[in-house]
Amino acid sequence: MSTISSLKCERNEATGEMVHLYREGFDDAHVYLEVEGFHFEAESSCELSGKGAMSVTIRLPNEWARKLGLLESASPRPTMTELLAKSDYSQPQGAEEREWVDAPPAGGELV
Repeated sequence: MSTISSLKCERNEATGEMVHLYREGFDDAHVYLEVEGFHFEAESSCELSGKGAMSVTIRLPNEWARKLGLLESASPRPTMTELLAKSDYSQPQGAEEREWVDAPPAGGELV
């Protein structure tokens, strides 16, 4: 007999992706998020810090985040052309901005 109470469950049969948000019957202080078929990264720093802190990152496509109510409905992302068209180049750049623009790549930038 299960003590799980589902709050939200979404599954994509074609890709095998699944997200299940639920409560355990005897645990009112927490909700549980079960995922299948997504890329995730996990790390624990308990060996180094002794505090047992843990971090889990799950990369969800925007479509899934919207299904879970984590993102509002999709709004189209502006193109680079649209962003540049809104930019105001009539004002000169300050010394700090110019220094940043003229600086060499620090590593990892896509230029």
